[in-house]
Parts: sequence; C-alpha cells; structure tokens
Amino acid sequence: MLRVRTSCILGVLGLLLVVPWVAIQGQDTKEKKAEGFPNTPEGAVQNFVIAMATGNERELHEFTLPLPDGDFAWLLKGQHLPAEKLAEFRKAVAVEMMFRIGRPGEKFPLGGGRVLEIKPVEFSPDRSVVVHEAAPIPTRVRKVEGRWKVDAAPMVAGRKAADAARKRAEERAKATPKSKP
Repeated sequence: MLRVRTSCILGVLGLLLVVPWVAIQGQDTKEKKAEGFPNTPEGAVQNFVIAMATGNERELHEFTLPLPDGDFAWLLKGQHLPAEKLAEFRKAVAVEMMFRIGRPGEKFPLGGGRVLEIKPVEFSPDRSVVVHEAAPIPTRVRKVEGRWKVDAAPMVAGRKAADAARKRAEERAKATPKSKP
C-alpha cells in the first residue's frame, strides 16, 4: 500500500515539475497556506513543492530564486491541489518523499547518453544540491539573505520544452491528412 501510494505521489511530483498543464484560474490560495518546513536546503525544496502544488504565488516567490521576466508564470501553470487535500499532501512531502543533500561526484543519467554530475563547487555555506529519489535531476538551492531558495530555472526550461513539443505534435496532427473510413 505504501509503495503504491508513494509511487502515485512521486508521479504527481514529477508532473508538477515537468509537464505544463493549462492553468486553473480563480483559485483562492489563501486558504491553502501551510506551515513551512525548516530553513534548510531540503526544507526549501519541500516548501517549493507545496507552493507549486497549491499554486500559491506568494509562497512560490518566497522559496524561488529570481527568474527572468515571464519565466515565473511557467511555475504557476497547471492543475493545483485542492485545499482539502493540502494536509495529506504536506504529510506525504514530509514523511514519504525522501529529500537529501547530494554528494559531489554523484551522477544522474540524462537523455541522449548525457550525464549530469554534481560538482564540488556547487557546495558552499550558501549553495547546495538537494536530491529526491524520483526526480530526474537534482535541485540546486542557494541561501539569499538568510533564506534557502530553489533555482527553478531547470523546471521552467522543462516546462517550456514540454509545451513546445506538445505544440509541435498538435501542428503535425493538424497537417496529417485524416484517413477516410
């Protein structure tokens, strides 16, 4: 039961971080405010995941490093967790999703035979790398004015790439002649 539930939760996490969905408008995120996780590299990623899942723009800004103009909106796209599911999801993030500090030299296979390796220079008193067992790549975090924040640029790039691929597929589907029965 725990393995299936954890797999489902991890699948949702993957979708939240990579797949662009159509934004649901008009959701009141005030009622979705949750207690924060500790001010640690792992806690910053946990807070970021909760803010992204709920579509809470204020909290997402709080736990995200600045992004170029227009890129922050990509983090808010998609379906969001209903307020009544927040407590259960928060517990899953705290208990079932294992976040840890990465190790210099740790490698992550990417598509096309490429490999992402965590470099020793990515660790300092104000920089770290957080690893989640189900995430395809580690999450870089940085301490700014005493608060740990997530570098969301790779997530934005992933969402943009997925959106572009979806649009290309739609264009190909429109251009392909339909067969007659």
